[in-house]
Amino acid sequence: MNTSDQAYRVFEGLKDLLSFGPEDSRNLVELREILAPIIPEITSDFYEVLQAQAETAKFIEGRVEQLKKTHVAWFFDVLGGEYGRDFFDRQFKIGLTHVRISLPPQYVEGIMSFIRFSSVSAINAKVEDSEKASQLASSLTKILDINLAVINLSYHENRLDKLTQVTGMKRALLENLILQG
Repeated sequence: MNTSDQAYRVFEGLKDLLSFGPEDSRNLVELREILAPIIPEITSDFYEVLQAQAETAKFIEGRVEQLKKTHVAWFFDVLGGEYGRDFFDRQFKIGLTHVRISLPPQYVEGIMSFIRFSSVSAINAKVEDSEKASQLASSLTKILDINLAVINLSYHENRLDKLTQVTGMKRALLENLILQG
């Protein structure tokens, strides 16, 4: 079993843990229509936050407009309604891209909070029925949390791969050592 297969099992387990199912998929497709007009605004605000911090600005310098397009596409993918292996693979690849550029994971986690807050605020502003708004926000929160976990799995898998290469130890042995503390 390869690394991404192991991570995919974790992804599927998280969906089960959070009871992420067909109703959530339908909610996210519905939410796509609701949020579509403001996704570019959320994305612009997201990049303003990143540019305002010296620690994160260096990762996006000279690439902001292209990254905004990529982020908008990511957001629409998150609201696409399909959350199987292909979705997982795309999100895992995004995580590996963050790893490749050496973006510290705490920035990914912090900015996901910004995306979550901005999106839920927009839902509450646009959906008059508070029960429906809560259901939509719940589905979005679940998929964003699952997405963040997949990105974090990319960091974890990369570290294990590096440890395997540096130490020459088998991956299974390293995983057992980590589990046993």
